[in-house]
Amino acid sequence: MKNKRLKIGSYTIILSAIVIATVIIINMAVAALPSSLRVFETDGYDIYEMSKQTEEIVKGVNEKISIYLITEEGNKDEKLSEFINRYSQLNNKITVSIVDPIVHPSVTTISGTNQNLTKLTQNSIIVSSTVRDKVISKDEIYKVEYSDEELNYYYTMGVTPTGTTYFYGEDKISSAIDYVLASSLPTLYFTVGHGEEEPGATLEYYIEADNFNTAELSLMRTESVPSDASCIFINLPSKDINETELELLKEYVDRGGRLILVSDIGSYDGGFKNLKALAAHFGMDSLEGSVTETDTSCLSADGLSMMPILSESDSITALWAEYDLPLTSAAGFTVSDDLPDSLSVTKLITTSDKAYTSAEHNVGEEDKKLYEGECVLGAIASVSAKDTKGAFVWYTSPSMTNNDVDELGGASVAVVLTTLQSLCEKDSDISIAAKAVSAASLMIDENDSNFWSTLMTTLVPIGILLIGLGVRYTRRSR
Repeated sequence: MKNKRLKIGSYTIILSAIVIATVIIINMAVAALPSSLRVFETDGYDIYEMSKQTEEIVKGVNEKISIYLITEEGNKDEKLSEFINRYSQLNNKITVSIVDPIVHPSVTTISGTNQNLTKLTQNSIIVSSTVRDKVISKDEIYKVEYSDEELNYYYTMGVTPTGTTYFYGEDKISSAIDYVLASSLPTLYFTVGHGEEEPGATLEYYIEADNFNTAELSLMRTESVPSDASCIFINLPSKDINETELELLKEYVDRGGRLILVSDIGSYDGGFKNLKALAAHFGMDSLEGSVTETDTSCLSADGLSMMPILSESDSITALWAEYDLPLTSAAGFTVSDDLPDSLSVTKLITTSDKAYTSAEHNVGEEDKKLYEGECVLGAIASVSAKDTKGAFVWYTSPSMTNNDVDELGGASVAVVLTTLQSLCEKDSDISIAAKAVSAASLMIDENDSNFWSTLMTTLVPIGILLIGLGVRYTRRSR
């Protein structure tokens, strides 16, 4: 009996050891798996889910990339940390490091740059290659945005909006990888000195996200365009250029330079002699007055914006031909029939043939038509130079670049950004949608609030009570 008990006890010990060893091995095997196979999101925000664009960018990396998460011990954003690790799991040339700025106030990145970490906010990121670094602050990764309804409640009732927090981490980090790996970056010069407007917030964001270097250029203070200029952008000037600047810009494009002009009828139609001469030099003859569209198929539902026709024959607008492009305050032009062999002009944006232009008139007066027929609202002129092709692009509505972009929506930002990419011969286009990681508060007006309050605190309890009494009466009567 004693031997039998000993034998059973031995079997139990061996079996227990096997089970314990199996559990340990399974735990070690699971721990060795990449976190993408063992860490899952349960909040429904899908932050860890990478877009196809990011996967293509990361899988194409064949040089060493280091991503540094700058955070003190105990302040680490766990979701952000896990998200960054997903990049290294897609490509082993990408390494991730967590650096405590208290322990290491500075770090020398693989580009050889000494970064001062004490100036960075907690959970900021540095993306580095052997060429250059890109710093991303936490404020760029998480942004709070407010709905029109929330803002309306704030301005009318003083209710503080909570907004919705969006995660821009994928867009920012993927753009940074593209930036640090680029052999050279296009430089976009915005002219100053003629009352130009800065591009609207939406366009400015995408220019930065697409890794364009930007700088200001005063044509009046230079004898030649900087040699590193990939493109010159004249955005909504309120003053005309002078004759010296006119000749400088004509020569720049004729020698292979790229130039974009966006004009506003409010200022442009006020006698911009030299800007009109610049456009005419590239086969675009300006029309006096503002453009009015009469074809209802080329108007918005409220009739306040034009919905022009986008050409499907040019790569700049072909991708967006099926999208709306609401424009306001537009001037127009025609394309010259007499173009030299070295010049070709492609219409990008046009009205219907039922449009017309007219001068300003008093309310109640009938429009005095200056021109009737198709008006060109955007075009590109290609100039054959010796070794390359110059280009001049003209858009005649402020809605292409100013803050109307945010209010009107549509494809204007996409068209301008595609124009820049085409002129600067830039292949990559980083544009990844942000993901909401918090929900805005539900706003209801006072009448609705009273109704739902009465319903939930009075009517529903009374209803439940009556149902209970009915059930009790039914049972007692059986």
